[in-house]
Amino acid sequence: MTSRLTRQPVKLVLLALCAALVITWGVSVETQAQALYGSVTGRVVDTTGGAIPGAEVTILNPATNFTQTTLTNDVGIFSLPNLPAGFHTLTVSLTGFKNAVSEGVKVEVGQLTRENVVLQVGEITESITVSSAATVLKTDTTDVSAQLDAEEIEDLPMGSFRNYQSLINLVPGATMARFQNAITDTPGRALSANINGTNRNSNNTRIDGAISVNIWLPHHTAYVPPSETIEVVDISTNNFDAEKGFAGGAATTVITKSGTNELHGSAWWYHENSALNARDFFNFLDTDGDGKADKPVGRRHMWGGTIGGPIVKDKVFYFVGFEATQQSRGTSATSTVATAAMRQGDFSEFLAVGEIIYDPLTGDPATGEGRQAFPGNIIPSDRFDEASLKMQSLLPLPNLPGLTSNHEVGGSEVMNRYNTDIKGDWYISDSHRLWGKFSWMDAQVKNKARFGLGGGGAIGSSGDGVGDTDVRVYGIGQTWTLSPTFLLDTNFGFTDMDQQVLGQDFELGNFGEEVLGLSGTNAAPGQEQACIIDGVNRCGGLPRFDVSGYRTWGQVDGWTPIFRDEDSLTFTQNFSWTKGSHEFRFGFDLVRHQMNHWQPEIGAGPRGRFNFSAETTSNVDGGGTDRNAWASFLLGQNSWSGKSLQWETMTTNEWQSAFYFRDRWQVTPKLTLTLGLRWEYYPLITRWDRAMEFMPVNATFPCNPEDNSAGPDCRPVVLGNDISVSKKLFAPRLGMAYRLSDNDVFRVGYGVTYSPIPFSRPLRGSYPLTIAGEFPENNPFTPEGNLQDGIPIFGGPDTAEGSISPIPSYVDMRTMPADRINRGYIQSWNVMYERKLPADVVISTGYVGTQTTRQLADNMLNWAGPNTVGSTTSRKEYPIRTTNTRYWDGWLSGNYHSLQVAVNRRFTGGLFIKAAYTWGKAINR
Repeated sequence: MTSRLTRQPVKLVLLALCAALVITWGVSVETQAQALYGSVTGRVVDTTGGAIPGAEVTILNPATNFTQTTLTNDVGIFSLPNLPAGFHTLTVSLTGFKNAVSEGVKVEVGQLTRENVVLQVGEITESITVSSAATVLKTDTTDVSAQLDAEEIEDLPMGSFRNYQSLINLVPGATMARFQNAITDTPGRALSANINGTNRNSNNTRIDGAISVNIWLPHHTAYVPPSETIEVVDISTNNFDAEKGFAGGAATTVITKSGTNELHGSAWWYHENSALNARDFFNFLDTDGDGKADKPVGRRHMWGGTIGGPIVKDKVFYFVGFEATQQSRGTSATSTVATAAMRQGDFSEFLAVGEIIYDPLTGDPATGEGRQAFPGNIIPSDRFDEASLKMQSLLPLPNLPGLTSNHEVGGSEVMNRYNTDIKGDWYISDSHRLWGKFSWMDAQVKNKARFGLGGGGAIGSSGDGVGDTDVRVYGIGQTWTLSPTFLLDTNFGFTDMDQQVLGQDFELGNFGEEVLGLSGTNAAPGQEQACIIDGVNRCGGLPRFDVSGYRTWGQVDGWTPIFRDEDSLTFTQNFSWTKGSHEFRFGFDLVRHQMNHWQPEIGAGPRGRFNFSAETTSNVDGGGTDRNAWASFLLGQNSWSGKSLQWETMTTNEWQSAFYFRDRWQVTPKLTLTLGLRWEYYPLITRWDRAMEFMPVNATFPCNPEDNSAGPDCRPVVLGNDISVSKKLFAPRLGMAYRLSDNDVFRVGYGVTYSPIPFSRPLRGSYPLTIAGEFPENNPFTPEGNLQDGIPIFGGPDTAEGSISPIPSYVDMRTMPADRINRGYIQSWNVMYERKLPADVVISTGYVGTQTTRQLADNMLNWAGPNTVGSTTSRKEYPIRTTNTRYWDGWLSGNYHSLQVAVNRRFTGGLFIKAAYTWGKAINR
């Protein structure tokens, strides 16, 4: 991947400059970070209930001996923000009173812990110590959220890859987390889920403050930290705090572990063996003759370790984690292939059941009337197509009886994945902390094709060939207490994902052109610009062959090869200011997504594709069967052909930015109001070298560029410099928490969020970047062409002048609106009641709802000119057909209503109870 190597120094320079900016900064840039930390608040009173102002409140993290101090205000309220998650010790002192010490005060990420204190008259040298509850009420915040700490993540069952995301099943309102996409290009095995009836692409995950997203597959996170390296996961699902943005369904914050004053470590090894697994019910092949069906051999090893401790006691700490996943997963594939007799053109055995093979060169080619059957239902060998015979020779014969599901093969899907995580913390002073983080995933996945040289797709569910993925995550951040009432925190993160997936046939080069003699496949003459990149033929390999009723063969994965390079940058800055009964928080959030892809997966793929139907060798009286389709293939009479050209490398660049302000106001000792407002701005996505292209859609049909008489309905594709985006994306966040008693809280909240989906996802690569040429038959009985004629040669437009030439009738197009593009938004609300039961069991129950408005989706605008024909090649006339033109705009909406219940109990010694139940209904339109 030459582009990856040449751009790496640029990335490192950018990283160094941003890191230097964070370390040497003035107070000039702003962002988010309370989402990385928690807060403690409370009210200090005497035994009569009178407020005590001026008391000194100190909180200590026993793991690092880091302390933070503040004073109570004139009504006895104190606030300690930007605290790391964990259990702390709170001490309140004032001359004339005994010290009050609360041990085990639990600080949760993104949450506010209330710890009210009563001071008793006495000497300051005396102390009263109490232990706080292991499970705390959510007394002051109004979001709906769930938290998973290190012990829960390590001890709860999480499935084969021990992915923390599987525990989202414990979160009310979440659908079952599941894998999606092939393991070949998603070896991190991220899981996705829909939250409270919203689109999975609107979820947002931040790891140590940095957004983690696979830009092309935004329902995946770019990096999945190993479970043993995670300190806490906070999942907000409704009415987020104003500082949490660029999220619609769930805002998930993952905090990884840091070192402490004590040396700690862990080691693990998990093993899975197919010898202990049951045989697949649908496996029938017995190759060793023992009377039992084969069971493919598979193994999985997951092993690794962590270590963390001090470099300088109370000052500098380190944490290092490593995990290896080495998998050889046994899998099998069952296919339908042609019999030996059929491959010789002998279909005589099917005469008895009325399956007749007709000669397509006889009768009426438009209707099939008057066609003559091949004598004896046998096709003469001199009628066989040479390319068909060559491809047929690559296919295996049946190894199981019957005409369907008559071939089985076993194999292994091999994945070797290595995760490394390093984190350092430097407590510069009692008021200033700096931390840095580096994570790296290096993964390779290998799969063999089920038909060997004949392709046919991988043995199993992934793509065949080799996939290499490299993900590197850099992060740095700080917290700085400028005064007891004014704090700031900064966070910078950079994620770099590089990926290459090559099919098993990639090294065959121009196999279709040179071996099969099929013009227009692979790097055809005139298409070198689209295929020969950095001296490598990226269109190399087998064309795809689809014969109705039989397993597709050749290279069936039109989405390969893949050359992907994605970068995401996150920069956030927050300020916290306490004034009286108000805790103000404000800041700035900046995200940049950048993509550089080569993947012509739209349409038939870069090697070409041919379809063969039953109608080609049947007549008007019979619809034909799978045997007719195979006969069409032997004759080389294809009903459809197509090919995709990556005319340009797909590049995108997009920014997301936001300002926010939030006031958490303790109106009375029992009532807290949260008043927040967030403003987000999403500038229009661009290419690296120009504006994004779009097609005016007010036309009856797209034109044929070779038809000079098309007139005003011939629609060009132009650059979208004038497309506007909204600058009024204001998102209010409102909430109220009322403490009915020390054990009862009533909460209500409302908020608006905007869909953060990277526009790179839908707009990455349609025309004019990917030219997806598709050439269908004129009618069912007339083939599109002879196989030896290949695929019509076509090219791409010149984009240099900004007007990209009229769109051909044979390509796919996805476009933005011509004047304005809108972001969808989600309104969320909740009414919750939380109760602490005996034994510190906390139960939360309530109503949660969402309203999704104007979500972006494909609006199909298919044109077809009536009885219009335009010449696309010298070989044949093609009608201007219905074209897959998709107009990408906001028109989807939906609502969701649910009753949700969650039960939590935290015991000492690592025992815990977590349960969740949701009854809900979603309606999408």
